[in-house]
Amino acid sequence: MKCLKIVLTVVSSLFLYVQLYAGAGTTSGIILRESIGARGLAMGEAFVGVASGTETIFWNPAGLAAKEEPELSAMYFKEIVDLGLMSIQYAQPLAGQGGIGLAIESFSAGDMELNYLDGTSKSVKAQNDYIINLAYGKKLGAGFSAGTNVKYLNSTLAEAETASAVAVDISGLYQVAAVPGLALGINLQNIGTGLKYIDETDPLPFIIKAGAAYQKEIKNNILTISGDIHKPRELSARFNVGAEYLYNHIIALRAGYKFNYDMDSFTAGFGVKINRYSLDYAFAPKGALGDNHRLSLGIQF
Repeated sequence: MKCLKIVLTVVSSLFLYVQLYAGAGTTSGIILRESIGARGLAMGEAFVGVASGTETIFWNPAGLAAKEEPELSAMYFKEIVDLGLMSIQYAQPLAGQGGIGLAIESFSAGDMELNYLDGTSKSVKAQNDYIINLAYGKKLGAGFSAGTNVKYLNSTLAEAETASAVAVDISGLYQVAAVPGLALGINLQNIGTGLKYIDETDPLPFIIKAGAAYQKEIKNNILTISGDIHKPRELSARFNVGAEYLYNHIIALRAGYKFNYDMDSFTAGFGVKINRYSLDYAFAPKGALGDNHRLSLGIQF
């Protein structure tokens, strides 16, 4: 087992690179650092105040309180070094009692070759994570809504070391009556236990997100402008801005910019909605590491 521990230590060191790539310091839980949904990414990840669609499960569960129709969506993207993330999420209004959301995420870091000290080798899955999310949002009156998202995370390194954690998001959303169309949001994410691999426990990537969004209807079109401040554990504050122009409630054009990130900056994308069906695409270049292409599909019932 000593040989296996040595190998797993090397594997853990390898994922320090992935953590640096994600810009998350020394915290664990790579999957918790990835945003969900193409719409939010295309708007520069300035989405805490927008808080709509099934994406609100991750960005601001308080937004579930305003859900009027059941909605199902799924997302997929693949990045560098075979990193891949899939998710499926469902939001359901509760007749005057707010709304609930259920989501499952799956993260894979591809395959890797383990070379043991006795000269043998084996190909294994480098890392597999999954998360189960259960969210709830409720209106509390005077334009204010509150929400929470309870998460169970399971992570496996090299098909040998497994760790699990429980985390909670606590959020709020306020519709400013004095300025119609203006919303303010806040989300405290990943409050919970750490992940322990081998003999060390690393904290989860706790982050505070606060944002504002303003929507203006122009004839039959809608313009949305948003801005967020994200403060991760052990890192300086980051600033995100985004915009969306929805033409005739069918075609949406989106763009955003992320300030004070190591590799992220400009983002863009589009969306198409026909009857109950929607398709969203986002593009985010990461310099020498390549580009992030993300696709989401959705249906309202």
